[in-house]
This record gives sequence, structure tokens and C-alpha cells, in this order.
Amino acid sequence: MFWIKGIKSALIALCASVMLASAAYWCAWLNRATIWPNITDDLVSTLLNLWFPSQLPVFTVGILVYYVIKLKGKVLSNRRNTYAWLLLSVLSMLVLTFWKSSFNLVLRVICCESLPVWACWWSRGWVKDSEFYQQVLGLQTPWKVEQVELDMAAQRVVVHVGVEPGTKWGDPVTRGAAHVHQWRQRTWRHLDTCQFETVISAQVPSVKYADGRVEEVAVPWAERYQRVTRLMAQAVVVWLQACGSVSQVAKVMRLHWHTVNAIMKAAVERGLERRQREPIQYLGLDEKSFRRGHVYATMLNDLDGGRVWDLVEGRKEEQARKLLQGLDATQRAGVKAVAMDIWSAYRNAVENLLPQADIVHDKFHLCAYLNKAVDTVRKAEHRQLARSGRQTLKGSKYLWLRNFPDLRLQPSFRQLYRLNLRTSRAWRLKETFGGFWQYCYEGSARKFFGDWLAQVCRSGLTPMKKVAEMFVRHLPGLLNYLKHRITNAASEGINSQTARIIANARGLSCFENLRTRVLFFLGKLDLSPA
Repeated sequence: MFWIKGIKSALIALCASVMLASAAYWCAWLNRATIWPNITDDLVSTLLNLWFPSQLPVFTVGILVYYVIKLKGKVLSNRRNTYAWLLLSVLSMLVLTFWKSSFNLVLRVICCESLPVWACWWSRGWVKDSEFYQQVLGLQTPWKVEQVELDMAAQRVVVHVGVEPGTKWGDPVTRGAAHVHQWRQRTWRHLDTCQFETVISAQVPSVKYADGRVEEVAVPWAERYQRVTRLMAQAVVVWLQACGSVSQVAKVMRLHWHTVNAIMKAAVERGLERRQREPIQYLGLDEKSFRRGHVYATMLNDLDGGRVWDLVEGRKEEQARKLLQGLDATQRAGVKAVAMDIWSAYRNAVENLLPQADIVHDKFHLCAYLNKAVDTVRKAEHRQLARSGRQTLKGSKYLWLRNFPDLRLQPSFRQLYRLNLRTSRAWRLKETFGGFWQYCYEGSARKFFGDWLAQVCRSGLTPMKKVAEMFVRHLPGLLNYLKHRITNAASEGINSQTARIIANARGLSCFENLRTRVLFFLGKLDLSPA
């Protein structure tokens, strides 16, 4: 009889505890916005712990003490009854310990919904949602998570962060406490929690210093005056580097285009501030058309590092000087040579700001001038032959623009070459000049150039003579190639990648957006958040 009565009383107490915990959960959490709007998570946990303690020994000992008081000590007068109560306490602890998952399921069914983490306050090792975000965000005093709101309809989680009362902010001028000027409600987009959009909301103080400056206090989870957290900014940077399209990243991350663009700009600014002023021996100057109407941008490239140092809008001398002035005095003094095409604006800027550096004219640009002269000769000769009814040169444009190793196996070209046309002589002069780049000594190269110049003068081909005269005016830049062996090939590769960046953006009408993207993808900057 005693056993039946004891077990019955224990089950009644257990059911009563579960019912009280469920009622407290319903009233204190689901309806607290309308019934108790000022109640906090800590108070809810305190109320629940009062009804159903997390320590199981307290539960069993409480039942024992109740019966001791009720029976006025008669229970303990009998040794058999004492052993029975101790055995009942141990069995209760074991049952509740091994059946915690079943108890959680019962509590979920009673509450009619899936309990959040904080409802399992009695399970050791589990944390509340506020503690979870407190640790994930790495918040320390005086910042703390006050409340976490879950909006199932909007698929959104709002984490409310607050400041401990009585917090004082330092004044760097007086080394004392600064005056709190105002409080401003701010929100930041954070990384998603599962499929839920996560937002951090907090009131951030603005402090007024002794010198009159008013500044917003920096929060530990985001950069000052930014709309996203550092972790979100880092994720966006990684996606941009992998995808290369601002609009696609904005779609995947569920952000606005302007937000992603602002993250890219902020990352480039951080990278430029962190960039080390290491010495640069070889530079490349080149222009890139980025808009209709012959709108150009001048790019300064580090040929050794294969990166873009900076770029400005325009290709005049003042823009080139602005780029070179972006290097400090030590870097400018360490530059050995600058590769460029034959453009007087670039040459004048380098001679003024880098007097010790050699100017190396890019051999690929020079070969382009020769190809253009050969094509000019071909056009004139084709028109002359066409007037007499001959179509000898029809469809042969690209044959004359190719090199000898690519043409020696083509019978059609050999037949054209044997006709002794003016175009054949121009092509032969072009191919002959290719041997200039093979020399290693300046004296031998000068002698070769003199012989080639004489052949051009005897050829009677005006386009080839014009190119030869231009080479004579810039002969020092040609000879400097034999000394440094650098070209603008890296710059041309960068131009190709820049064209791809513009194509991914479906065109860039604003130069600032072009500069941001080129430095982001081709500047080799440290873009990670602080």
C-alpha cells in the first residue's frame, strides 16, 4: 500500500510540474507581447526554473521532504520505509535522466509546437538562443543579446543587441568619459540562420568629444557606418571573387545591388590602405577603352607582380603624371624601366617623374605598326590591280598579316609571294625586322637597324618609309628592349581581363565603378574585413 501511494504521489507531482512548465511557457513566451510586454528572457527562465528545477535530485528530495512533513516523521521511523524512499529517489533520477528525449517530446506535444533551444533549460549542455548569438557574434561587455525574434511568415530572425546600463565611453582627448550625444536605431544584415534571413538590430550611441567632434561608437560585429556585418561582407567578397558579377551575387545573397557594390568599394579601400609600398622595378603604361566615343582609361601595371597598381580616366600627360605620383619617392627611385607604346604623353610623364628609368617601347605595338603598313600597301595595290580586271590579292588580307613560320607550308601564299608584288616586298621587310629583337648587344642591333632602314628607303613603299622614320625617332626605346627584355604583354593580358569585367557588368558607364572592379579583381589586394 505504501509503494502504491508513494508512486502515485510522485506521478501526480511530475504531471503537475509538466503542466505548470507548459503553462508558464505559453504565457511567458507566446503571449508575452500582449500580456507582459516588458518581460525579458532572463525573467522567463527564472519563472520556469521555479516551477520545474533543472536539478533532478532537488525534485526527488522535494517529494521526500513533503512526505516527511506530512507524516510528521513517521516515515523515517520505519527503516524499511526509509530504504524504500531512497530507492524511489534513485529510480526517479535514473528514469528522468534516460528519458529526457521522451520528456522533451511530451512537452512539445503539450505546447503544440516545436520548442526552441531555450525551452530546454533543464538539459545540460544546451544554450538559449540569446546565448547562442552572443557566442556566435563574439559579443563582449558591454554588448549583449537581449532578445531574439522569429518571424515564420517573413522567414526572418531579428537579434536585438543592447548595451549594459551605466556604460561609459572613453574620450581620447581628455582620457575621461565622453558625453553621449544621441542614440540611433541601426540594423545590419547578417549571415542567414538556416533558411532564415538574419538581421541584427541595436541602438548605437553617438558620443561628443571635448574638441566638439561627434562620432558614432563602433560596434564589434560590423564596420562603422556599414549596413552588413563583417561576416556577411566576407561572404560577399568570396562570392564576388568566384562569380565576378555583382547582380548575380546580389541575387544569391538576397541583397540589393547597391549594397553589394558598396561592399566591393569598401573592400577595395581597405586593400589600398593595407597595400605595402614594396619596390617595383618594371612598370607598364597602357590605355583601355571602356565606353563609346573613344573614352579611355590609363592603367599603371606592375609587370613583375602581374597586377594593376592604379588607373585614371583619360590618356593625357596630366593623367599619366597623376598615376606615377601615386608611387612614393622610394618606389619611383627604384623603377628601372617602363614599357609603353609610342605615345608622347606617356613618354613625357615618365621623363619628368622617372628620369632614371629607361623607356622601353613595346615590340608588339611596333609590330602592329608594321602590319598596318603592309595592309596599307596591299589595299593600294589591290585597287590598282582591280582596275585592270585582276583579282590577285582578293581575300589575302590575313595571309600577309601572319608570320613566316605560320605561312611556309601554305602553297597559296607561296604562289602570291613569287609574283613579286609590292605587297610581297612590304611583307618581306616586316619579317626581316623581326630579327632585330634577337640581338643582345646594342652595337650589333644598331648595325642591323641601319641595314634594314636602307632596304626600306630603296623599296619605294611610302607606308613602310613612314613607319621606319617613326622607328628612327624612337630608336633609344627600341634599343632599351635589348637591355631589359620587357614588353607590355602583361598589360595586354590585363586589358583582356578588363574587357571581360566590363562584359560581365553589361557595360560600365561610370569610371569609378570600372576602377573599383579592376582593382578588386586584378589589383591583388587584401580584401578581407578587419
